[in-house]
Amino acid sequence: MPEKIGIITFHRAENYGAFLQAYALQTILREQGHRVEIIDYAPKYLEQVYKHRHRITLPTDTVCQKFLKFFYGCYMDLLNFGTIRRRQKYFASSQYHCLNLSPASAHTFEELSASEMDYTCCISGSDQIWNPKLTNGQLDPAYFLAFVPSSIRSIAYAVSMGGPSLEPTYRSELQKYLQTYTNISVREGSATPYLEQLSKKPVVPVLDPTLLLTQKHWNNFFESPRFSENLSNFIFVYSLAGPFQNSRLGKNSVLGLSDRLRKTYNLKRVIYVGNGKDKIYPKETYIPPEEFPWYFAHAAFVVTDSYHGTIFSLINKTPFYTIQQESNNTRVADLLTSLGLRNRLVSSASEITTIHSEIDWDTVEKKLTVLRTHSLEYLTKAVMNTESIEGVTSVDSP
Repeated sequence: MPEKIGIITFHRAENYGAFLQAYALQTILREQGHRVEIIDYAPKYLEQVYKHRHRITLPTDTVCQKFLKFFYGCYMDLLNFGTIRRRQKYFASSQYHCLNLSPASAHTFEELSASEMDYTCCISGSDQIWNPKLTNGQLDPAYFLAFVPSSIRSIAYAVSMGGPSLEPTYRSELQKYLQTYTNISVREGSATPYLEQLSKKPVVPVLDPTLLLTQKHWNNFFESPRFSENLSNFIFVYSLAGPFQNSRLGKNSVLGLSDRLRKTYNLKRVIYVGNGKDKIYPKETYIPPEEFPWYFAHAAFVVTDSYHGTIFSLINKTPFYTIQQESNNTRVADLLTSLGLRNRLVSSASEITTIHSEIDWDTVEKKLTVLRTHSLEYLTKAVMNTESIEGVTSVDSP
């Protein structure tokens, strides 16, 4: 019997991975026959992150330094005003056209709690919604479905804390919030022991929603860039931390690695798209979210430091290297280890002494198919309130 489902996640984040995982989970559930809404929760602290991107961090916060940070941020925001406005326009359009948002919007937990709901179940969707570093230094009860009446079932699908555990200060609060869930699944298998200990419930590792959709679906979803006929034989760089991440020396940056790849394989160009900023390289390049998967499908090689950059390389069977960030260490390592591709994750570009483009994609696809099947079965049974299956964190080659 079809359910009416509400999903809460970082759907309004101006971030390609956040938007596409929300779209993917909505799409999968719709394909299963359910009515689905993205609960339009837009906390002020999240809006501020994308409203003022160019801020600097200093060791202390004296009055003088506070003024310095403020004026520097204003200067950089003004310098990049056109880019910021273009990014906002792209994401607002995609959110409106691709996501089925709830009729009412909420900016606070209190507003959510006052909303009328007719869902049969609600889902805390994928992304780092349980990471207090991204929710204003606190655990946001909204992302734990604390506003949902007890008559509505609560499910966590592929949720992330950003690592295998949280600081001890969050322990009792997290333990309380976990009790409301009938089913809990996470994106990183390394987080399961910690959450099972706190919740006293089974916690199942599953795939990010973007991996539940096949390459064929994403090919039907994406739009070609306006001048796509002129884009060929290129390396695609997608960087969250900025092109000089890990080192101020060009040879160790994502752009440095990309230039090595370009010369090795005699490729025409490097196309850089960023979600972050760099103090030396502040200019950011943005594309509409609907175009984002196209670049992975048509690139000769991908260099990224992003979890979803890694995922879309896998979906499109595009050779890639992922440069490890501290913030994505667990999630990327867990995913690539489960697919037998741990060697594609490196701590810095200088670690790659010999470049390899060959990947046994047939073996990877077989392992991914098993993981996708288990994840889909888990999601289906959780939504329909039937007995859940156990997840798998690694798959031997058939």
